[in-house]
Amino acid sequence: MRTTLLLFVSAASLMVLLSGCSGKEANPESAPATAPPAASATPTFDFGKAKLAPDNGSGMEATLRITLSGGTQKPALIGMLIKDRQNGSNACYPFHNLTNGARSLVTDAGAGVTLIDGARSTANSQCQLLADGTQVIQDTNGITAVYHVRFLPSFKGLKHIWVAPEDGIGNGPEMQMVGDWTVK
Repeated sequence: MRTTLLLFVSAASLMVLLSGCSGKEANPESAPATAPPAASATPTFDFGKAKLAPDNGSGMEATLRITLSGGTQKPALIGMLIKDRQNGSNACYPFHNLTNGARSLVTDAGAGVTLIDGARSTANSQCQLLADGTQVIQDTNGITAVYHVRFLPSFKGLKHIWVAPEDGIGNGPEMQMVGDWTVK
């Protein structure tokens, strides 16, 4: 499993970091004056309209398809959160990475993932993400992320399903509730 660390710094912080790398101590008084940062605009995302099929159902196993169509941008990640409330911990929360083709499941803690990496499935305490039937289909109509999940008996009850498309660094629009599933 590969982890990528992204570091964002302001121009002033970069000056301090660079002067620290030269072996000299940074002197904030000698740093050039910089204008205060401009108010950052809220990024906009247009990954298209999300549709779930089936949008409701019940059982211990499901093949759920999220289709994104009509957007002007292509997401790098498509996640599907299945839980009684919108929170990633102790959830069935699979992801597709459209950049590298990885299929993964968020861990019980709600942070970090386990990959289907040559295995037939991966699991947490709520569900199992099966390699067979879990795929991404991209065509002129949009992107369809298919998740084949098997729920564990302890996860029973009504669960809501949210879609989470994101860009390459984990930013995206608010999660959108697209359906329900009752785990029996």
